[in-house]
Amino acid sequence: MIKTTGEQVLLYGIKDIEKERKIKSILIRMGVKIRNISTDLCGEKVGYLAGIKGFEQTSDIDNTRLPVEEEMLIMRGFTGPRLDTLLKEMRKANARVDLKAIITEHNQQWNLFELYEELKKEHESMNS
Repeated sequence: MIKTTGEQVLLYGIKDIEKERKIKSILIRMGVKIRNISTDLCGEKVGYLAGIKGFEQTSDIDNTRLPVEEEMLIMRGFTGPRLDTLLKEMRKANARVDLKAIITEHNQQWNLFELYEELKKEHESMNS
């Protein structure tokens, strides 16, 4: 039996089945809880998606926006060394996800659209 650690990863938009299998295998070996996030949940707050107390499902989601098309890996409860281990294992497995975030007090209030927009800006500025 694999012991869970209290860490969690939200996986969004992983279209390559083999990549998703590799990522999930790493997370399972590490004892990390996994939640797949579907496109119909893009309007929900990150805190709700991660199951954080005090967050309720949004009743007035804007369904007029197109869902986010890019992959995201959203992490909760990781220490620095455990994050380093996860990223190292993903690199070794050639399971790259460009848009990654750690859930914070600030971004747990954002919906998935807002988190995506911020991650996209950060990724572009780091790679320019």
